[in-house]
Amino acid sequence: MKKSIAAVIISSFASLSASAVTIYDEDDLSFNLGGRLEGRAATEDGEIIDYSRVRLNLTGKWDFHNDWYGIGFFEHEYKSAGDGSDHGNVNVRHLMSGVGNDNYGRLVFGKTDGSLGILTDFTDILFFHGNEAGKKLHAGDRSGNNLAYFGTFGENDNLLIKANYVFGNGFPDDVNDGTSAGAVLQGSDGYSLSTVYSFDNGIKVGLGYGEQGQINATTQEVEPTATQLFATASYIVGDLYIAALYQNSENHYKLENGDFSSDTVGYELTAAYNIDKFRLTATHNYVEDKAENETLNDMVALEAAYYFTPKFRPYVSYKHEMLDNEDSENQVAAGVRFDF
Repeated sequence: MKKSIAAVIISSFASLSASAVTIYDEDDLSFNLGGRLEGRAATEDGEIIDYSRVRLNLTGKWDFHNDWYGIGFFEHEYKSAGDGSDHGNVNVRHLMSGVGNDNYGRLVFGKTDGSLGILTDFTDILFFHGNEAGKKLHAGDRSGNNLAYFGTFGENDNLLIKANYVFGNGFPDDVNDGTSAGAVLQGSDGYSLSTVYSFDNGIKVGLGYGEQGQINATTQEVEPTATQLFATASYIVGDLYIAALYQNSENHYKLENGDFSSDTVGYELTAAYNIDKFRLTATHNYVEDKAENETLNDMVALEAAYYFTPKFRPYVSYKHEMLDNEDSENQVAAGVRFDF
């Protein structure tokens, strides 16, 4: 339990291909190939929708001087068409390279993760549902034009520090901002930073902050700057894992009237328990607009997975919506995932 959960929490691009196979290793230069295959489907509006996908990634590393190395990472994702057509979705998830040092960390540039993902990973451990309280700013999430630093320190790498800066147009024009009402925004400068500390008794704590400039892609008007704060903690004891995430954001969530929420708070509570090869996971997500006293997200989800091997598991997940509106819908999802 501890190894699988820890791998989820302490994620960086080097660990994205943790199960990868080495396809070349000679003269201090190595290449690893990895990814996942995942057939999955979910109920939606009374129909069964195909959400199957495959991810392929390639990691390159060149040890060129003592503790110094060059590194690059590329990952492509292919999704089947949920509407049953022959046209799926192709997405470059990661494309970056940089330089690193065994003692000082690494610095990369390109399309890569922001700094807030290592915090939402505390609670975002279900295979399908969850993370509704962890919607991040673009600068804190995966984006292009991104200069990112990642380093671990301490005798047992107990301290993790991550920081990144996204230059203007770090994400495409006319992109959905991923918040509750889907504002269409254009890229602007932003940044995020975070830190995680792991105690020797199974407790981890994390804290992060980000800011994102926003421009309306349609009107070209400057929108209010979005800010976001995350605080998180987790505890592992035996086969039980529990975690909590708190977020407070300003001008990040769009309301139905088109205005930004000036003060949004939310939390996610997650617990997982291993019984031999079974993993049972539950989560509760809640987001509230404090300024208007309006609930934006409120759901619980339960998931069961069976690990035939660490790399192969089927799962089933159920989400129950607590909101009482026409857009709220309970959902059942099931899938089979194979990592390689």
